[in-house]
Amino acid sequence: MRRLVLVALLVAGCATGLGGPSAMRAPGYRGAEVRRPALTVHLGFGPGDFTKQERQEFPEVYTTALLDALNAQAVVPVDVQVTTGKLDRAAAVARARDVGADQAVIVEATAGRGLRTYCRNSRRMFTTRVTGLVARVDVVRVTDGQTRLTEPDIEAGDFEEDCDAPKESRRLGADELIADSVRKVLAKMLRP
Repeated sequence: MRRLVLVALLVAGCATGLGGPSAMRAPGYRGAEVRRPALTVHLGFGPGDFTKQERQEFPEVYTTALLDALNAQAVVPVDVQVTTGKLDRAAAVARARDVGADQAVIVEATAGRGLRTYCRNSRRMFTTRVTGLVARVDVVRVTDGQTRLTEPDIEAGDFEEDCDAPKESRRLGADELIADSVRKVLAKMLRP
């Protein structure tokens, strides 16, 4: 079984959705209604030893991957804002209204690094260092400020374990980790 949960993030309470709203989908919401959004992307860092270069590049790489994936789905944001400070959802919706967007799409992701034990119920239990992303996506209709979709705790990790043959386990590169996170975010946001 493929498990990609970064326990260190969840236990430390650094996952974006902890203590926040649970998943919510407004009646009648369809992913097809997201066509001209204003996109706000916030990438934070939880526990772990990230280099200064990673802290500078990760938000840009994540945003670029997200924009490429949106464009592939014929969703063209009218405005894009990348934040690394405190995320202000109300300001993101107001900005979306100011630029004439139909929706405010707010993607918040937290990266974390730590040790994780795999295959606990087998004879080949092992521990390795993992990097994980926990994302949350909100879609807010600009005309009335109604939240149409909230999907917290969308998890992606950089390690795919193989409990039968631990040496066959696979570590994903940073680009693959980000692509996996973006794919999961869009699957939640754009599903019919």
